[in-house]
Amino acid sequence: MTESRSRMASGSSREFAPPPPSKRPRLLSEPGDGDDPLSAVYARALLGCLCDTEEAQLAAVPAALDDGEPRRQLLALSCVQLLQQAAQQQLQAGTMCERLQEGVCSPAELTPSEPLLALLARDSPLLSCAAGRCLTLSALLVTPERAQPVVEALVAAVLDSERPLEVSHALNALQRLIEQHDEEPGAGGGRPLPAECRAVSVAADPESLAELKCAITAQLENRWIPITQRFCRLLARPEHETEVLAFLRLWATVISVKNNMSIAETKSLYARLEWLLSSLGNDASPHVWRAVLDLYSEVLCYGSTIALQDCVAEEPAGLAHALLRQARTGRLLELVPYERGVRAFAGTDGEAAGDRPLLQKTVLLVLKALAVTVKETRCDSSSDASARSAGGSGSEEQDMVIIERTLREVVRRLDCWIKARLDFHPETPMSEWAVVLLCDQDDYLVEAMLCMLDLSNGLAGRVRLPQDFERAICPHRSFVQFLETVRRDHDLLLDFLVSNETCFLLYLLRYLKAARRSWPRLVAVCGPRMEELMTVLIRLRLSLERLVARDLFPYNVAPLLKLLEKCEELHEHNGQPEPGPS
Repeated sequence: MTESRSRMASGSSREFAPPPPSKRPRLLSEPGDGDDPLSAVYARALLGCLCDTEEAQLAAVPAALDDGEPRRQLLALSCVQLLQQAAQQQLQAGTMCERLQEGVCSPAELTPSEPLLALLARDSPLLSCAAGRCLTLSALLVTPERAQPVVEALVAAVLDSERPLEVSHALNALQRLIEQHDEEPGAGGGRPLPAECRAVSVAADPESLAELKCAITAQLENRWIPITQRFCRLLARPEHETEVLAFLRLWATVISVKNNMSIAETKSLYARLEWLLSSLGNDASPHVWRAVLDLYSEVLCYGSTIALQDCVAEEPAGLAHALLRQARTGRLLELVPYERGVRAFAGTDGEAAGDRPLLQKTVLLVLKALAVTVKETRCDSSSDASARSAGGSGSEEQDMVIIERTLREVVRRLDCWIKARLDFHPETPMSEWAVVLLCDQDDYLVEAMLCMLDLSNGLAGRVRLPQDFERAICPHRSFVQFLETVRRDHDLLLDFLVSNETCFLLYLLRYLKAARRSWPRLVAVCGPRMEELMTVLIRLRLSLERLVARDLFPYNVAPLLKLLEKCEELHEHNGQPEPGPS
């Protein structure tokens, strides 16, 4: 019986055994085929040199781009991209293969724009994406005059094309051109040139890259209104989500601080920001919402730019006003698709009901809008100080009462909105739960604390704050909660100071100044935890002094050390500064 069962089992296993895996079908032209000219060019592209390549082989590349066979077109695009990446790497190194320069940089005979633009419009994702990358590299390697037709064609595709793939990859190409980040090096881009290569000296021209960026911005400005109208209509249409996301990324890149272009240079690109807000609704996807929030946060770049400026530009201030109007009525907060967003993993703090990153972005954006609005009022009051001192009316006090009422209502709605979705105690003020909510994103956390600090400083002494509003924006509560979050570890504060990823130095300097001005309030907030807070600050000062003594700190930290010493004096003398010599 056992033997028959084993025979049956072995027979059934042979009968139902899966077939052996089949080999991958071989492409019509594989890299390495000696008889195919594209394969020969591909092999030379891996070396980053075209000196020994025959003219007939090079001519096969543009011919294959026009070929109707997708596999040959893809292989030709791979050759072009490898050559362009090699040329870009050699340009940075200062030495380039002479034949490669002729084929890719000067007349760019190997990268004609017409077939690349035709492939960009193809329905094949691979061909369209590869063509977009080749167009990006082509525009970066040639002169701005030669790149101008490519830029115009890409902008025209964004506005006029009905093919989603073409629009998305045209937008991505424009974004890469504005960012001007070097493409990842290809297999041959980082290798030394062969000994037989005829190399020439080359040098990158920063002016040409700046001209190209200005040309792209000018092309977008000329057609910005119809472009924004088109994508605002597509915001809530799922079939166009990829295009919309690419457009929002491009928009954020153009106005980004990293783009090194002032608001005056890109002024017209700020004009349609509020259209997005009015076009968003419940049917817009969480991905689109996150992209719009990222765009708005880029405009309200508080920690890196606005907090350091004397006055707020008109465009960020206008967006902040629009956001606060929508938040005060509840429309902005209630439309955020928290429940439809990416769910948290089960077991993470018991919060698997919705999209936590979307909540974080929303809270930070509202805090930025609050801080920008208060900063704007301070700028306005400073500019009109002389008129008021000459006998002006009490209109400023009346205006501040109205502004304070608006800000308080926004904070109240934000507080209720968060507590309806996350498990915070009803009595926890915003100054504390915001730190807990954002503690896993260092840049968000520090910028939010800076916003609440400047919000409190901007209102202090100008209007009487209700107790609940004062607790909601109290910077001392935020700082104490922050120290609890980092487990009162002064080394983590040191890491924040050394890192360039946050604005922690600016925050800590401003907070210590505020602590000196309102030391009794800080003592009242801390209570028995005051000794723990001072222990952290004293250890931080000692660590900084040791690093400075060994010349290991990356910048001048003397102002921070002086503030830390002043706080120690206040603590030792019960809130009174140390008496000077008589």
